[in-house]
Amino acid sequence: MTAQASSSGSRPMVILVALAAVLVVGIGAVALAAGRPADTAQATSTSQPSETPYQAPGANFRHPLLAGDPLDSDLLGEWSPETGYPTLGIYAAGSEACTEQFHTDQDCIALSDEDNIDMNRGTFGGGILVMSDGKLLYDEVMGSPVGMAPANQPCFVRGTIEELTFRLEGDRLYLEPSGACWPNQNKGWWTRN
Repeated sequence: MTAQASSSGSRPMVILVALAAVLVVGIGAVALAAGRPADTAQATSTSQPSETPYQAPGANFRHPLLAGDPLDSDLLGEWSPETGYPTLGIYAAGSEACTEQFHTDQDCIALSDEDNIDMNRGTFGGGILVMSDGKLLYDEVMGSPVGMAPANQPCFVRGTIEELTFRLEGDRLYLEPSGACWPNQNKGWWTRN
């Protein structure tokens, strides 16, 4: 009888010790997990500051739409017509003109019926521009200048992609449209401003 009493009397003690051990392990695990974010935050604060992530300017932002390659840097800049029409501004992806005016993260082109491109006056049209198989592809995002209408209206309304043959000779650029968006009579030479 004495053996049975001492055996059953130690059982509650064993259970109590086991519960205490589980509780200690649980508290230790929670403490360890809580310590990790603090260590990570501390390591992050000592590292180099990261750049602000890029944010698209508005709901109408158009992510890469045309299959093609970025433009050669030689094409970038503002161009005045010699024999062609209109005045051109060709801008790199990420520029204010492309992101804020044409809502694209690709290269873009602004077209103006004025002597220069003035983004603040809004007297221009244009859209996305990429290079493909040695030609330029143009997707009109904004209606082109009055001098080009109504010939270019199908492109703006239906999303037709214009193909432009080009030649670059120093500070001179020759463009020959396929006639789908830009009237073919607007082919010609432009000079870099």
